[in-house]
Amino acid sequence: MFGMLFIAMLLLAIAIVVALCVAGIHAVLLGRVPGRWLRFRVQRPRVWGAGAILLALTWPLGSLYACVVGIGLMAIGYVPEEKS
Repeated sequence: MFGMLFIAMLLLAIAIVVALCVAGIHAVLLGRVPGRWLRFRVQRPRVWGAGAILLALTWPLGSLYACVVGIGLMAIGYVPEEKS
């Protein structure tokens, strides 16, 4: 019972990491985020993508500081650019 639950949670974590990596690479290379919901909310897709990649690659390793930097970059991606 608990073995199956552990495997299910592990597969879910792997799916989240893969989805974040794919979305981050898409945002960094193409300069836009996938999906309608993200497209309207993310103002700086390349910064958001870099944060998503950093978060996805360091979260399974347990590197807390790198995860915080990745979350910060993703948050900066949501902030609109200042027009001058």
